[in-house]
Amino acid sequence: STDICIAFHALCRPFQLFRHGNRTPNSKVYSSNPISNSSFYWPHGYGQLTEEGKRTEYRIGTTLRERYQNFLGNAYNIDFMDSRTTNVNRTKMSLQLVLAGLWPPTGQQVFLPWLNWQPIPYNYLTNDKELSGTSVCSNYDTLVDEVENSDEIQELLSVYDEIFEYISNQTGEDFSTPDDMFSLYFESVAQVEYGYPVEEWLEEVFPDDLEKITKDVYYIGTNTTALKRIAGGNYRYILS
Repeated sequence: STDICIAFHALCRPFQLFRHGNRTPNSKVYSSNPISNSSFYWPHGYGQLTEEGKRTEYRIGTTLRERYQNFLGNAYNIDFMDSRTTNVNRTKMSLQLVLAGLWPPTGQQVFLPWLNWQPIPYNYLTNDKELSGTSVCSNYDTLVDEVENSDEIQELLSVYDEIFEYISNQTGEDFSTPDDMFSLYFESVAQVEYGYPVEEWLEEVFPDDLEKITKDVYYIGTNTTALKRIAGGNYRYILS
């Protein structure tokens, strides 16, 4: 999925693109995972920002404030900037945190003396069409399959056959595609960042081997000019 936020100025449009902050896992990934349900991530739940993720996004806002202080001025104006995000809870929250760091209230915009925050409106895209070409282009999966089934990529992926088999045997589930490993890698990263170690058997391939496969997934998904254009989304349209 494309989980990103954007913000730009209404006149000369300096453009900022950023990803959501650190999150909890989206799911248990495999059924035998002992960290297997959302109660382990209470009160956040699956796929939500962690405290570290919140701090990271807020720091993005304060850093942008420091960098563009002279350009932005102190007071927020509704016509000054447009902010958009994908229709995902963690990206909406991320954008709110960046805006909080970017536009602390000053002067008459302070409505509670003890609250260094003011509400800033933002927009979200209901179908992500503007931000993600991969989710709406019917031809994308076909093009990816063509690349993945090519002799070059099949040879590239063949070195991972033992890893696919190893993980499938350990989990009792089918982990036979690069996308399976892609998901396992990122969900395991989120689990470890939250403070829960992966199982001992998974340490044999995580993070190094799974990270290599994940990088190859990105390589496959942007392997041709057509795939690069689709994966890039419609940013020219957004900025027009």
